[in-house]
Amino acid sequence: MQFRFWLNRNGSSVVLIDVRSRSEQAVSKIPGAVTQQEYEADDDSYLKKPVVVYCTVGGRSYRYAIKLVAAGIAAKIYREGILGSELLIWAEN
Repeated sequence: MQFRFWLNRNGSSVVLIDVRSRSEQAVSKIPGAVTQQEYEADDDSYLKKPVVVYCTVGGRSYRYAIKLVAAGIAAKIYREGILGSELLIWAEN
């Protein structure tokens, strides 16, 4: 399923977690996304919401999503990372 379609279907109930470094986040950030630190500081407020983890290429988001799934959280990743054309276009808008 394409990311944008899935996101539109799930609307504001989705939690986007940016696991990139602070310097990468200073360059660009998807509106409404929270950092990994923000999520972990207040993870109770995100209970029962689907989680999508993203980074630049996909490796860090994969590792963090595995950690979340092991903790019982329904986490997904955007495989192409922020460099994937669909997400990159959305991040730039």
